[in-house]
Amino acid sequence: ICSMEHFEKWTQRIGAPWPAIRVHLLDVMAKAREIWPNLLDELPMKAEYKHVLQLHWKKLHSDFKLNS
Repeated sequence: ICSMEHFEKWTQRIGAPWPAIRVHLLDVMAKAREIWPNLLDELPMKAEYKHVLQLHWKKLHSDFKLNS
């Protein structure tokens, strides 16, 4: 399962500054946590697809869970 630690190791391998990457990952996750759960209710998507997304979110590492 992918975590922030995976991204940190990746930045070390490629020589990218982890703090610069980390701040953007945290920002994206904050926005996703704020927007996606409510947006999912409003989207014109079949209920079964919404359910699949919700199941996927539950399988993510806690660093990336949307509705923890």
